[in-house]
Amino acid sequence: MTAANINTNVIKNTNLKMIIETLGTQIGKESFLDSSDNPKDPKTCTIKIQPDRIVQCAEFLKSQNFSYLSFITAVDFKKEIELVYWFTSIIAGLNIQVKCSLPRDNPRIPSLVEKFATADWNEREVYDLFGVNFLNHPNLKRILTWDEFEGHPLLKKYKVIDEPDEFPILT
Repeated sequence: MTAANINTNVIKNTNLKMIIETLGTQIGKESFLDSSDNPKDPKTCTIKIQPDRIVQCAEFLKSQNFSYLSFITAVDFKKEIELVYWFTSIIAGLNIQVKCSLPRDNPRIPSLVEKFATADWNEREVYDLFGVNFLNHPNLKRILTWDEFEGHPLLKKYKVIDEPDEFPILT
């Protein structure tokens, strides 16, 4: 689906539909790739945008009372890494899931730490487990594995250690 063909009619919640349509205008229709409704939860929708627009998207959502970034996670689809951001408007009881696809080799995206404090540890976790580099993050270092750990364990190409003797001894 190209940006010109975005059909926000799939979003049934009127408030979400208006927010998403305005967001498309704010970040540029060419950067807004897709939108979909959640049939099981009418107060949630999903959008897909270009990764270079994540800061603009987050700023806009925050201005629309989506003041809580619940979490950031990633999925390794082998051909790409997809980041998933979950923005919540506690006041309106609405959720917007924002997805961005990154290349597997050298995945990079701007950090949201300056806009949302909750992005700090979430970005560090995604960095540690998937190897995504969050540009301008003030303290991008491992959070779940040790500093000498090699690789990123949630990537599908990661070699699983089967033998306990292969684990390094930490001193």
